Amino acid sequence: MNCPKCGGSSRVITSRPVLGLETGRVRWRACCDCEYRWYTWQAEEIAVPAHAIIWAGSDVMVDGPKLRRAREAQL
Repeated sequence: MNCPKCGGSSRVITSRPVLGLETGRVRWRACCDCEYRWYTWQAEEIAVPAHAIIWAGSDVMVDGPKLRRAREAQL
């Protein structure tokens, strides 16, 4: 995740589950460039099947229809 202050890359200082919720994590992050610190919240983590991932060099895309079908099959 990029820093909201300067746009630099960040690192995770700590990551904890959210009490009272079955899913979700709060992360405390720090910018590698300006040392600004902030919190992020990650909602439910979703398993993505390999056939729904499309690599384009170092970038990655998710095939939405394939992901939706996989999620529906999990329910």
